[in-house]
Amino acid sequence: MRYTFILILILSLKMVFASQTQNGKQYEQINNKWYQVENGINYLVDESTITVKFKTSTSYSSKENFNTTQGTSTMRTNILGYSDLILSPGSDPLTIVQNYLNSGLVDVAEVNTTGEYIGTPDDPRFSDQWHLDSSTGADIDAPEAWDYETGDSDVIIAILDSGTDILHEDLEGNIWVNPGEDVGGDGIVWHSADFNGKDDDGNGKIDDIVGWDFNNDDNDVVGPYFHGTHVAGIAGALTQNNTGVAGVAGGWSISSKGAALMIVGVGDYNPNAAILDDAILYAAQQGADIITMSLVVGSSSAIDAAIQSAYNTYGTFIDCATGNNDNSSVLYPANNPYVFAVGATSQSDQRVSSSEWGSNYGSDLDVVAPGVEIWSTRKNNGYGEGDGTSYAAPQIAGIASLLLSKNSNYSNQDIWEIISSSAEKVGGYTYSTNGSKTYATWNNEMGYGRVSAFYAIAPPAVPTNFSVGGSTGQNPVLTWTANTEPDLNGYKIYVKYGTGNYGFLTSVDKNTTSFTDPGVTIGGGKFATQVCYKITSFDVANNESNYALPKCVSASSLNKSGLLADNSTTPVAFKLYASTPNPFNPSTVIRFDLPKESNVKIEIFNLQGKLVREITNRIYQASSSKIVFNGTGLTSGIYIYKLTAIETESGKSFTDVKRMTLIK
Repeated sequence: MRYTFILILILSLKMVFASQTQNGKQYEQINNKWYQVENGINYLVDESTITVKFKTSTSYSSKENFNTTQGTSTMRTNILGYSDLILSPGSDPLTIVQNYLNSGLVDVAEVNTTGEYIGTPDDPRFSDQWHLDSSTGADIDAPEAWDYETGDSDVIIAILDSGTDILHEDLEGNIWVNPGEDVGGDGIVWHSADFNGKDDDGNGKIDDIVGWDFNNDDNDVVGPYFHGTHVAGIAGALTQNNTGVAGVAGGWSISSKGAALMIVGVGDYNPNAAILDDAILYAAQQGADIITMSLVVGSSSAIDAAIQSAYNTYGTFIDCATGNNDNSSVLYPANNPYVFAVGATSQSDQRVSSSEWGSNYGSDLDVVAPGVEIWSTRKNNGYGEGDGTSYAAPQIAGIASLLLSKNSNYSNQDIWEIISSSAEKVGGYTYSTNGSKTYATWNNEMGYGRVSAFYAIAPPAVPTNFSVGGSTGQNPVLTWTANTEPDLNGYKIYVKYGTGNYGFLTSVDKNTTSFTDPGVTIGGGKFATQVCYKITSFDVANNESNYALPKCVSASSLNKSGLLADNSTTPVAFKLYASTPNPFNPSTVIRFDLPKESNVKIEIFNLQGKLVREITNRIYQASSSKIVFNGTGLTSGIYIYKLTAIETESGKSFTDVKRMTLIK
């Protein structure tokens, strides 16, 4: 038995037969294959080609003669003089390269390697995760998105569910650690030193290291049921760690972590409405950027108030599953207006509707995502597949996390609009303009469509230099610079009158660069107050992207000559920016944009929602403005700053919130 073990051990070792240095690079021969070793990664050497650059003094006949001696032939030569040479079968590429280097005929000779596409992870179960990448195209395009963003531990996703196995091999590295309870500051998920029996962060919860179980009112967030572990893995299982499955926002290897998963228990086997409001507020107060819920409960005023507070006061984006009853009513809390409602699709890009279960749909539906045979993490380092809208919702949380990783200044409305407008119009359904659906065309069973992480992160480019002009008494004229992307079909134009919603106006060809709106007259008629336009690109798959900022014309924007005034220095939209620096001590700068004269109030709250400062409450002119906030007298911690702006002319209001950290 002892000798058998030794034999197996020897056979399992990589067989390194040789190593050498060439051109300052290290090469190893492993199992008769050469690899170029860089930064701890082995790149397979291409045995069929090498690349050389002959000296300018080398004659054509000298090149050809030497190529003949080496058994090589020229495949191509680029404009800089680098030639790719085809090797004879069985040649050793490193030997041939060395022969060229020794010849004195070349300035450069080197082997070539094969690599890997960045977005394809090495997680063993990734091939089973069709919802991330599939041959049918019914997936959310995750690998394509990962070429741009893979997730960031600065973004926090709160998993409001049955509990999560926080020590799971594929989750532990991405579990959120409460900085206020992390006594040693080491970020370790389950460190005995942190369990000191004290409420170190003053939030009323003792030792809430990774979250809180509201069902049992303690810090044991694992729970007896697998559901929460499955949901957590879909959103944020470690990716590219050669273990288990990949999460939508799971990062890229242990050294590049993904979204931080805050675990909040709301019921061991069934969600408890009595504690859901407390759980939502806890997650928001603790800094969750995103809350994902895969549950349904009866409607509740307390839950409604908590959702609205999380969304408006703390700036937390919230998504929830629509339910599995196969009927035309999105269930609560997904039907709350501040919650992004997510239905489920099958491998054929159809709404799931079967004898066993079906994805709920209807007027409150926002988008759909894959929800059949979704592989993810299970308790005790396990893995499994599951069906339901429960497993569609956390995919949206993952996409939202990727967006915030890309741009931390995105507001809830930005995330809502980006995910909605970038969804794919799949399944053969009819998508049409709906007055209450402002972001793109919509369908009762599919919402804005099946989500695409790729199109959300790297959408079809909008036309540049988009502007609206014209004279009093004439029709508004839209102009833009054409988009040269080969897959672009054309542009879609949306219009909004006054304070109404955007509605589809017209489509134009990709070569069109201007459009005159025949239905409106500047400075006259019922729409004289304001007309706003947005223009989007759409590609061959009919994906839309509403990223062009709206442009408006109104009577007040006209100068004396009747032409549109030059307002290039005036912001086109309200915006609150991330404070800089952040973290800060003792001061940080808060910047905001005002397109119209407005009364501006900025308030500072602690994580318990208590108002600690009001730093301004006065009228500002339309401009980009900034205010310096001094945190002297406040304790270290995370604070919320909230901007409320009310236009002096129209009374319209704008509210946004951001977080900042004071460290003393």
